[in-house]
Order: sequence, then structure tokens, then C-alpha cells
Amino acid sequence: MDDNSRERTLWVGNLGPDVTADLLTELFLQSGPLECPVKLVAGKDGKNGYAFSLRLCGAELLVKPRQGSGHERQQPTSLQLQMSEGSGGPRIDTALLVLSGKGGVGKSTVSVQLALALAQAGHRVGLLDIDLCGPSVPRMLGLEGQRVHQCPEGWVPVHLRLPGAASDGAELLVMSIGFLLEGRDDPVIWRGPKKTSMVGQFVRDALPVGSACRRRGAVAVTTPQIVAVGDVRRELDFCAKTGLAVLGIVENMSGFACPHCAGCSNPFSSGGGRELARAKALPFLGCLPIDPSLAACLDEGQAAGAKALSSPAQLLAQEVATRLREQLDREAAA
Repeated sequence: MDDNSRERTLWVGNLGPDVTADLLTELFLQSGPLECPVKLVAGKDGKNGYAFSLRLCGAELLVKPRQGSGHERQQPTSLQLQMSEGSGGPRIDTALLVLSGKGGVGKSTVSVQLALALAQAGHRVGLLDIDLCGPSVPRMLGLEGQRVHQCPEGWVPVHLRLPGAASDGAELLVMSIGFLLEGRDDPVIWRGPKKTSMVGQFVRDALPVGSACRRRGAVAVTTPQIVAVGDVRRELDFCAKTGLAVLGIVENMSGFACPHCAGCSNPFSSGGGRELARAKALPFLGCLPIDPSLAACLDEGQAAGAKALSSPAQLLAQEVATRLREQLDREAAA
């Protein structure tokens, strides 16, 4: 989550009133310092003629005429990206690692649910999917076929606009190995050092340059069964030995939310995550059920659609996200 943004200025030589947003977009794409799609909004500037603004990864960029260039129509010949004075640069306020130590417990689904819940609550959220062998996040969010772009600051993630969020223009920034593959079924056959190197590149190039997390911690995901709980218990011991703070435990697939009667049954056991949290003296963030309506939305790439966001499981995910924010606030105050 990121609560800060920075202002940057792109000075364009000989920017006249008839320079269009389309022209500037072309310059950005062909010879500008940011090789990625941009959205430009024209605006009247009484002092300098015309100015343009755009938003890129949450950072506000201002396009203005170079001082003394005048307003006569000439083809802009120079582009220079300048950081405005006093800018602290983009900063990731809080980094959350969703982990388990057990396969098949729904880490990707829980990550998507929490990211959407936090973004809906007004936070600026980026979702970094480092599941290299089974990148399912692009499909869940309906982003298959999207491509990431590179700029001098690293990879520019894919933007997903969110409906009905608490803040206007809320969006989710997404990065996944799935955006680098040609097709959904393309395998990633990497092992050992190559796999580790790719994860490192994701972290280096997908995060803002110079970003320093003020807070970081892990959210452990388990299912209710004793076997899964045992594996997650070992993961918690790993976190303790490596100094990674665990902010809480989520019990996923906890019950089955019936789409007909709104009741919840337990095809597996129940309470394993809560008991693990008690044994390890960790916060229990809540339970998320198996929800057929949400599962159908994820399969159809509609995780951010109205139906998914109002599903029983996603409403419970909002409660989990609230408890997670409260836990972060408590740790910050301690």
C-alpha cells in the first residue's frame, strides 16, 4: 500500500497552444523517457499557454513549456524528465506478504480479495504476483492479454480501474509473470537460481525506485484441516527465525457458502486457523468460505466486477482487511 505520490515535470521545448495531447502521447511512446501508455488531459494555463497533466503509477506528471520557449508552433525537439524539488519519490508505506508454506490453500485468491478490499477502502494498492509456475492473478482480474512496459524506473504494472470504490479514480496496480507469457497455457520451466533471480527482478523492477517500506509483515493463509495447519505452523516458525513479523492468520475455505439458502456448512473441518493463531499468540484475522458465486467470477475474470465485490466471501474479505489495517495501526502505535 502506498500513501504518497510525487510530482514530476516533463519540460517540452517550444510547446505551443496547438500542441495536442495526441502529439504528446506519440512523443512519449516514440522518443520520451517513459515507454508506456499515458493518459494526457489538456488544461489552460494562463501564464504559460497550455499545459497537460497525466497520471502514471500514481505519480502526477505535469507537461509544461520550457521557460522562454514562447508559444509559436514548432515541433518539440527535446524531452526532459525532471523531478520537482522537494519530492520524496514514490514510497511503499506497507508491504504485505501473503504466504502459507502449503500449496493449494488459496494464496492467490486471498491476495486478490485483500488487494481489492484495501483498494475499495481508499488505499493505493499494488499486487505483485510471484507465483511463477501458476500465475492465475491476471485471469482472475480479467487482465489476460495485457502487457507490462519498461521505463528507466523499471516495469510499469498493469492498471485496473475499480468500480464503486471509496475514493474517486481508485485502481489496482498489478504485476505478474503472466503478463510476460504469450499464452495462458505456456509453462515456466525454471528452477533454482533462475527462479530466484526472477523473483528478485520482480521485486527490484516492479517496485518504485528508492522505495523504502515503513512497515512490512506477513499474512499467513491456511485451510481448516490438520495437515494444512501443520505445514503452516512450520512456515510461521520460519518467519520467526528470519525476523519476518506475522500480522495475522486467515482461515480460507472455511465452510461452504450455499448459494441457495445462504447457510454455511463445513465439508472440511473448521477452526484450525483460529486454533493455530491461539497457539502461536497471533491475531486471527478471520475466515473466508468456499463461495461458488465468487469462484465463478474468478473463473470469468470478473474478480473486480460488481457481482464478485458483493459476494459473501468478498464481504468477509473486507472485514479481514479491516482487522488487518487495525493490526497494522496497533503495531505502529506500539
